[in-house]
Amino acid sequence: MIAVYTNEELYQFAKQSNEIEGIDDSKRHRDHRLALAHFLTHDNITVQALEDFVKLIEPTAYLRREPHHRVYIGGGEAPAAEKAQRDLKELLGAINGKRIDPWKAHCEYEMIHPFIDGNGRSGRALWLWMMSRRGYDLRYLFLQLWYYQTLQNYRQGP
Repeated sequence: MIAVYTNEELYQFAKQSNEIEGIDDSKRHRDHRLALAHFLTHDNITVQALEDFVKLIEPTAYLRREPHHRVYIGGGEAPAAEKAQRDLKELLGAINGKRIDPWKAHCEYEMIHPFIDGNGRSGRALWLWMMSRRGYDLRYLFLQLWYYQTLQNYRQGP
C-alpha cells in the first residue's frame, strides 16, 4: 500500500528538509512541497525524475556529467562524475527493484552526490518516495523516522 500525504505533511517535510540545509524561506518551502508532490507520483525513479526534482528546488543545480564537475562531502571529494553516474543508475535499479532499504539507499545516494547542489534535499525526497511505497505515514518527519528506522535495522543486524 502506498501512503498518501497531505499538502500540510509535505509542506512540513519540505520545510524540515530545507532547514537542514539552512534554508528558511516560506516560498522555497512551498516550491519544495510542489516538487515533492510531483516526485511522489512516479512509479519508478529515474535519473530524469531526479533531475526534474532538483531543477524545481535548486534551478541552477545540475547533474554532474563532466570531469570538472567536482563536489566535496564532509571534506572529501565525491566520486568522479562518470563513476557517480554509474553508481546512481545502479542504485536506482536497486531502489526500483526493492533490493535496498530506504535508510541504506539514502546513505549511498549521499555518498554518490550526483548533483552540483541539491543532493541532501533530493536524497530526502528519494527516501520519502521509498517510505511512501512502504506505506509509512508522516506522523514524524525525516529525522525522527530516520532515527527509528536506523535503530530497527541495527537491532535486526546485517
